[in-house]
Formats: sequence, structure tokens, C-alpha cells
Amino acid sequence: MCVHRGDPDGSWHLVRLGHLDLPETVDVGVMCCSPQREGLEVTFRDFRVGAPIPREGLE
Repeated sequence: MCVHRGDPDGSWHLVRLGHLDLPETVDVGVMCCSPQREGLEVTFRDFRVGAPIPREGLE
């Protein structure tokens, strides 16, 4: 599994890379956490899940 984030200029940056033993279907979503624990307030804007992006240039 790898997670990338896109910049307004169209470039993509690797955020997370990991191996997961996944079932055939999964539920996905977003979350945020803080090393200070409670009190963090976060707003997610313009979150979209779409077709996979091309793998070229993502390494």
C-alpha cells in the first residue's frame, strides 16, 4: 500500500508506504492524530477517492 498526496502543480509526493494483508474488500477513510493527544481539531477539505494515478514517476 502506498499513499500519495497531490500538489496543485500536478506533482505527487509519497506520504506512506507499507505492506498490508488485506481482505478482498476494505473500507477507507481519513484520520489525523497529534503527539499531544487530546485537543487537536482538524478539517479535511476537498478529499476525493478516484481512479488510481499512474505509477510512473512515483518512486
